[in-house]
Amino acid sequence: KLPDSVLRFVSQRAWGRKLAGSTLYVNPDRFTADQVYGDAQCLKRCTGFERTILSGVRYAFKLKVPVPTTIAWGTRDLILPYSSSAIAQERMPEAKHVALPHCGHGPMVDDPELIVRVIENTVESAVVAAKTAQGQRRNAALIQ
Repeated sequence: KLPDSVLRFVSQRAWGRKLAGSTLYVNPDRFTADQVYGDAQCLKRCTGFERTILSGVRYAFKLKVPVPTTIAWGTRDLILPYSSSAIAQERMPEAKHVALPHCGHGPMVDDPELIVRVIENTVESAVVAAKTAQGQRRNAALIQ
């Protein structure tokens, strides 16, 4: 782990912001020295990452998720590589799986408009599913 003084020095230079920020986002040059330094501090102090990754490797969904679910994955994620999304597809085949082109680990930073569209589409799917289920229950009640 780099000393804070080195992180501060690196994040104050364009090449350093690119180096330090590229782990989280595709365009680290969009960020100020303070933003990159703050994110580098968070990564440096993160204590549960390895445990979380190991738990995820062993975790298996045993029940179907009862609501429309979207799993969105940055195609340029360096922390959880896009190739790992195949595992998510195997474990949750009923979910909608969405590739987020040109996004890294923080897709809401890389392409906020895309994330808004993905969320809106998920909510719309949930509304349609709820209306369909309501109509099916109504029809079942009429038949009885």
